[in-house]
Amino acid sequence: MVTIKDIARQLGVSVSTVSKGLNGAADISGELRHAVINTAVEMGYSAKRVRSSSHKSLCIFLEKTDYEPAIQFGFEIILGFQQAAACDGREVTIIPYPISHKIPITYDAYMLKHGFSGAFFVGALPEDDWAGQLSSTVFPTVLLGTRRLTNPYVCQISTDLFEAVDIGISHLVSLNHKKIAFLNDSGNPDAVWLQRAYDAGCSPHHLSQNRLYACTTPFSTDVATYLQRFFRAGATAIMCGSDPLARTVIQECTQIGLSIPKDISVIGFGGFASSALALPPLTTISPNWHALGKGGYYALSALFQKISVGKTLLRTELILRGSTAPPRS
Repeated sequence: MVTIKDIARQLGVSVSTVSKGLNGAADISGELRHAVINTAVEMGYSAKRVRSSSHKSLCIFLEKTDYEPAIQFGFEIILGFQQAAACDGREVTIIPYPISHKIPITYDAYMLKHGFSGAFFVGALPEDDWAGQLSSTVFPTVLLGTRRLTNPYVCQISTDLFEAVDIGISHLVSLNHKKIAFLNDSGNPDAVWLQRAYDAGCSPHHLSQNRLYACTTPFSTDVATYLQRFFRAGATAIMCGSDPLARTVIQECTQIGLSIPKDISVIGFGGFASSALALPPLTTISPNWHALGKGGYYALSALFQKISVGKTLLRTELILRGSTAPPRS
């Protein structure tokens, strides 16, 4: 087992200097402190407070997600995680992400420095060094979303996107829609997987995909262009990769004189509370955000117990509102 003496010998400094660096003392330079922590991590050192099973401090890295208003889905994720953690007496610190752009420190070094025993990432992963370091971290870490990592210390929790999209397609097929377009949201971290889910979901229902797929962002001028393409191809329903995009589709259709759902059905993804305020109210495929937060903690708890969990998938539900109906005869 690596000791403080080993780190001191490696750096050519005193044991007391290493101790100060590991404990965040203010009387050594930030550069030396980072050198101590990075060396400790590289050598495989873990402080007693992190090694101890009684250590209770966890963190949530929160990126591009509004969680304070109770109507936001981020609020439900955080609440679910905090409630589950509180049952085990664990403390949770919420940290705005990406932190690595501001502090020149590795992911493991950051966790060690702040005494966190595990982390939950909510939001898109960054395109920086931390993203690569998650492939080799030794700290239990859970990622919200669908990604591919083989590290036994890292778990993924997500909605079952293939089942979710199939729920939406099955609903539209039950209404007798035969040409269902899919307008994906490129801003959604799971956009690629949603497209694959749409491709897979069309085949069992013998649906045509010719010219019926496109990818854009909400409020983009491309939305109107793609809608025209779908209409020319004879689409009678449009699935969207997010609720905000679906609301934009409804607005664009209304502006050109189409009636929703009389002329075209629209279905969203996300189950956001604001979608009930659309005109007409939006039919949507809704993940259980609160359960995703709780599930994130349970996955992290399994990693603490040396149970290597690869991926946890949660089910969705279809929330029926006024934006879907049978197509015109």
